[in-house]
Amino acid sequence: MEDIKTYQGRGKYIFVSYSHQDKLKVLPIIKALQSKYNVWYDNGIGWGEEYKESIVKHINNCSLFIYMVSTNSLKSDFCKNEIAQAVDKKIEFINVVIEDCLNTDEAELFLFDHRNYQMVYLYQIGIRDFVNDLENRVPSVSETKRDCGANESVFTFLDSNVEEGEIQSDTKIRISYAGYVIFKINNQYLLVMNTHGLDLYQLCARTYRLDIKKREEYIAKFKAEIDDYIREDDLYDYRLLIPANELENFYKAFLEEIDPCKYDYSDIVYNIVKRCGLDKNIFENPKTSFVKRIIRPITFSRYTNHYEMVLSDVNIFEPNEEQLKELERISKISNDEYRFATIKEIKANGVDIEKGKRRADIATYVYDVLSSAFEEKDL
Repeated sequence: MEDIKTYQGRGKYIFVSYSHQDKLKVLPIIKALQSKYNVWYDNGIGWGEEYKESIVKHINNCSLFIYMVSTNSLKSDFCKNEIAQAVDKKIEFINVVIEDCLNTDEAELFLFDHRNYQMVYLYQIGIRDFVNDLENRVPSVSETKRDCGANESVFTFLDSNVEEGEIQSDTKIRISYAGYVIFKINNQYLLVMNTHGLDLYQLCARTYRLDIKKREEYIAKFKAEIDDYIREDDLYDYRLLIPANELENFYKAFLEEIDPCKYDYSDIVYNIVKRCGLDKNIFENPKTSFVKRIIRPITFSRYTNHYEMVLSDVNIFEPNEEQLKELERISKISNDEYRFATIKEIKANGVDIEKGKRRADIATYVYDVLSSAFEEKDL
């Protein structure tokens, strides 16, 4: 497995201590942690004094210290020194046992020294359960979640297929902002057919409209260009082309301008009412609540021939009793305009080999958005 990028932002993060001999075992764990949290490990720094200084600095500033316990790490002087630094600075600490290695004299001494710290037997419970349960074990780890705070670099959110150095300072990044409203009943999600001819079901959403005055302001301020690949009437959405070296400044301005908790998404609900044949009188006063702002990783789109950064605000529809019954009614009706799908179906993009359904009809991003916005147990 190739090395994965370490966290370089200014937010709070997890420090991972491990033996380099265990790198192939540890990297998948780090990658799983990175799906939810900011994670720093010693990737990309040279040996010598610079290495030691960097290690000490990152231990001192971390919010949680995770020690990957193995036969190799128990013998590692580097790991022992890192542990000593974390203990000295009173950093929150958790031991993660990655293999069956606690039956030696050296391990017995370790267990005694670490008797007051949490011990997680990852080789027994698996990576997924460890990551999903981490916040229950260490509530303060929530401070290190991969959110979209203004102090975090947007370049933390690079797709794994985008190589480091691939994006240059003058590379144009296509910006799109989507507001989603999640309709969920009986463990199924309401999806609607894409209106741009892609023949895929997607989440109920709309793009944020950017008026002409604001568009001109951004063009001047961030050296942006108009991307009218998809144009709607006289208003443009947030599909601008921003040079990579202006992306941080644009992102901060975006956060200051838009408050997702105060945004009105009722028009998405009204559009769904119309498209799905719901009783509009029952949905006169729709209620939605904000869940999370997420950034989908910057990736390259062959469809638009640009690198893209999609900023998304996820909201959930909160139906009253009448609205819930109306949604249940249409869930039993076959209609090409919409469909209801379980998270299993969404994860498989609608493919079901056992039923002979081999064509994907659910957009890939649907699962990415849902899994980023909600805990796995809530999906």
